[in-house]
Amino acid sequence: MANIILTNDFISVADASITVQSTASGFAKANVFNHATLKRRWRMDSLTKSAVNPVINLDMTSARTLTAVVLYDVNFDKVNILGHASDLGTDWTAATFDSGAITISKDAQTGRYDVYIPLTSFEYRYLAIIIPVAANAVGDYTTKWEIGDVVLLDSGSPFSKNMAVGYFRGAEQSFAELKLASGHVERNILGDMQWMGTLTFGVRTTTEEADLTTLNNLDIQKRLSITKMLETHQRFMFVSEMTIIRALISPTVL
Repeated sequence: MANIILTNDFISVADASITVQSTASGFAKANVFNHATLKRRWRMDSLTKSAVNPVINLDMTSARTLTAVVLYDVNFDKVNILGHASDLGTDWTAATFDSGAITISKDAQTGRYDVYIPLTSFEYRYLAIIIPVAANAVGDYTTKWEIGDVVLLDSGSPFSKNMAVGYFRGAEQSFAELKLASGHVERNILGDMQWMGTLTFGVRTTTEEADLTTLNNLDIQKRLSITKMLETHQRFMFVSEMTIIRALISPTVL
C-alpha cells in the first residue's frame, strides 16, 4: 500500500469558465466544484460518447501544473483527460496532453464509481474530460451522464509513514431531536450529509513528525482540516468521500 497523500491544495474553476455539452434541469454544472456535499451532481442532458468532444471543458484562466485529477460519484467506467494551451471547442483531436483511457472502478465501501488520476507533465490552461466511445453507463442511474465532483489537485505530498492503526471514515448527518408530548421523538436533518475521517498516529521519529507539523498547519477554513492536533489524534473532513482514501490505495507516489 502506497503512503497516504494528504492535501487541501485544490484549484477551483468559476461557473463561467465551465463549458459543458448540455445540462439537465436541476443539475447545475457548478455542482462539480461543490466539494462540501455528496448529494449535488452535474447531469448532462444526454448519454452521448465521443473520442474528441468533451462532456466538460475547464478554463483554469492560466497554465496550471496539476498533480492529479480526482472524479467522484460518476456513472461511466472509462474516461480520458485532455489538456491544451487553448480552447479546442468541440474537437480536441489536436490536444497536447492525453492521459489515455482510464478505467473507473466501483468503490466497495461506498458503492460509487470514482477514480484518482495522477498527471505527469500537465501544464496547460484548459482541461477536458472525455467519455470515450468504449465507456459504459454504470451505477444506479444510467439514462444520462453524471459527475458528482471534480477535484483538481495543485499539489500533494505523501506521508513518510502511514498511520499506526489505520483510519476511520464514514458519513455523518447532523440532526436535531424533537421530543413530543406523546412521548415520540422526531429527528430533523440539519444540512447535507458529509463524509468524515479520523487518522490515528502512533510513535514517530523526529523526521516523520514533520508530516504532522504540515498537517496541523493546514488552513482550518478549507475543506480538509476541521480540528487541530489533540495528542496523537487528528480528525479530517474529506473534500468528498474519497479524497484521502483514493490516494491511499493509489500506487503512485507524488
